[in-house]
Amino acid sequence: MLTMLPATIQGVRDRAMLLLGFVGAFRPSELVALDVEGVREERERRVVTVRRSKVDQEGVGLVKAMPFGATAETCPVRALRAWLEVARISGGPLFRSVDRHANVCPGRTSGLTVARVVKRAARAASLDPVPM
Repeated sequence: MLTMLPATIQGVRDRAMLLLGFVGAFRPSELVALDVEGVREERERRVVTVRRSKVDQEGVGLVKAMPFGATAETCPVRALRAWLEVARISGGPLFRSVDRHANVCPGRTSGLTVARVVKRAARAASLDPVPM
């Protein structure tokens, strides 16, 4: 699925979203709730803080470590770094919408966007996307 993503700003965002979501086992709602301030880079990984989660009933937050991948193509840390750089995001929502003119919107994207990204990438890779 990753190899089918276009070399566009939306493709860079989608790669980061797919890799971070897969490696971190994030629910779509958790993924889109992430903020730049909740992501910090350490020596061999990025640490992601989820402020609110379905499995975090007390609301104390969850901390998940994202290790560097063996290859650049499948590395969630490098993909996230590329997204932040190309989108010029330094604070606020981590994942944002990209309009048809390749402009990054200021607001947070939705869990529905995550579902659409997965389906679009699956179809491009000739996989049967499971209804979400």
